[in-house]
Amino acid sequence: SSGINAEYGGYTAEEVAETIQNMLICIEMFGFSIAHHIVFSHKPFISEHELPPPQFLTSLSHLFDFGDVRTDIRTQLGVSYFNMRTRGSRTHTEYTPLITGEHVELETFRDYRTNSS
Repeated sequence: SSGINAEYGGYTAEEVAETIQNMLICIEMFGFSIAHHIVFSHKPFISEHELPPPQFLTSLSHLFDFGDVRTDIRTQLGVSYFNMRTRGSRTHTEYTPLITGEHVELETFRDYRTNSS
């Protein structure tokens, strides 16, 4: 027995059961979306003094407006550039400790190579 039942059109019983379950989940989601729309209405949040909805082309231009993304990128790059300028002074090297305070002697790889020769 190959596990394929001709009664299901060449599909196994598990595949048919999974397909029916997926279809029922879609129907259930549709019902819950309608219930959600009714129970959690938007009407209490509408102001009587609210402006009329914008025109279609205005809404479409807002959809494709990436001004906020451009502003975020400029802000982040500006902060990064400022940090590089203030931290990148020539007195600091890759061997300069990042933590300031009590001076601790660190054996660097360069010192280790020099002492082990």
